[in-house]
Amino acid sequence: MPALTAAVDCGMTSVKFYPYLCGGSSAPHWNPDATGAFLRLRDRHGPECMARAVVEGVSLETRRIVEPLAASGLGAAEVRTTGGGAMVGAWNRVLADVLGVPVAVPSHLDAAMLAAAGAGAHPSVAAASAAMARAERRIDPDPDRHALYDDLYGRYRDVREVLERHEVYSLAGRGGRTPSGGV
Repeated sequence: MPALTAAVDCGMTSVKFYPYLCGGSSAPHWNPDATGAFLRLRDRHGPECMARAVVEGVSLETRRIVEPLAASGLGAAEVRTTGGGAMVGAWNRVLADVLGVPVAVPSHLDAAMLAAAGAGAHPSVAAASAAMARAERRIDPDPDRHALYDDLYGRYRDVREVLERHEVYSLAGRGGRTPSGGV
């Protein structure tokens, strides 16, 4: 995935991805009927465009989730990534550019901390995290790419609102059938 994602620069693909694959959209805009979708996908788009769309879609959705926190004064000066995605440099780069804040990449994955606690090297997961969770590197947002993503984010949010307003998710939640019984 990193090579595929890096093959297409920010905003250079018209393909958009809405990442509601597991139980709908989450806080602060709950919708259990929301479903994942690729939009504007054509036969000319290869796997690199789809990979880039996934990374951008998840990053844009992350911004939609954290933006209300920032508006209420609970914004973060940096974001720390976790899990396997934390090791994907291109994803961290996009996330920093979309959010407009630095992304701190850990030196240890969550699994290593759990293993250390389980093996008795630390008395608890919290203790393992406190001892092991150090940022290995920091990715600062690029101001030019952040400005581009500001525009893309506005369009991402607008399309999501249209899908919600026209109850597209509700139709999908009925097994893909329309009220008239069609598919």
